[in-house]
Amino acid sequence: MFGYVTPDAKTLTRRDFAMFQSAYCGLCMSTKKHVGNLSRILTTYDATVIGMLLIEATKPDVEFATVRCVGDPRKKSYIKDFPLWRDLVDVNVLLSYYKAVDDRIDGGGKRRILGAILKKPYARAKARLPEADEIIAKGYSKLREAEQAGEKSIDRASDHFASLLKNLALCLLKDNSPESSAYYNTDDGSLESFGALCYNIGKFVYIADALDDVGEDFKAKRYNPFLASYGDYGKGGRKEFIEKHRSELEFLFASVRNRALNCFNGMRLTHVGGLLENIIADGLQAKTSQLLSSTKKLPPPTLKLRKKKAQKEQRKEQ
Repeated sequence: MFGYVTPDAKTLTRRDFAMFQSAYCGLCMSTKKHVGNLSRILTTYDATVIGMLLIEATKPDVEFATVRCVGDPRKKSYIKDFPLWRDLVDVNVLLSYYKAVDDRIDGGGKRRILGAILKKPYARAKARLPEADEIIAKGYSKLREAEQAGEKSIDRASDHFASLLKNLALCLLKDNSPESSAYYNTDDGSLESFGALCYNIGKFVYIADALDDVGEDFKAKRYNPFLASYGDYGKGGRKEFIEKHRSELEFLFASVRNRALNCFNGMRLTHVGGLLENIIADGLQAKTSQLLSSTKKLPPPTLKLRKKKAQKEQRKEQ
């Protein structure tokens, strides 16, 4: 997806860091197995977080193994492929394909190439998970309609992607593949909180991406909910824009984060609760601070480098 939902390296324990890395590497290995080596570039931190939420919601039995990565010769632990992971791989392909199509419509040349690469994997994923494909297609259609209409309400604009992610996550709680009629275990009483949490994560991703791209969208004369709502982007650029609207932006991000945290607290946690708490309570706040303090578009997240940097900062403080 986008890379805006990640753990906070400063408060992340070694155990939770190892778990998150195992999930990320596991998703990458499952992508290689089912889609192909080239498609491993689709592996994102956002998809990994959704995977962790699904593991917590469904309580499956997972197995671990070790592997040497092409980008790192050291052995790494990873979560072995299992049915839920396979579905998540296909959903990630579907999301990446529709994002590529959406960006191509907005004039993104690189996404045109990605869309072509994903054409066959998309067809296979759609055949396995037609309900998920329909959810994403309808969600992006409603989002584009709102953008074309110049929707001025940030809340209404973000609702379309938030609802998409919520419906998609709930869809993944059951095995939708044609070859199986099995359902995952979701009778723990926290399904409503799970859906609401995914909704607010989707809303956070949308507004974070919009604020990150506000300068590019202004120059390209593309729709952006913040430009449509606030109606100004002066010569001072991103820095001036953020400072002028800082109070509104802080309130908006804090509201979404607090709602996500309330939903998270309504879940019954047994597997990766500590890791998820770090992501929801600390990770979203850390990303918000980055967005509101940056004078340029944020670089892609590199969790390992951020972890090392955070550890150095902690040693200096001590």
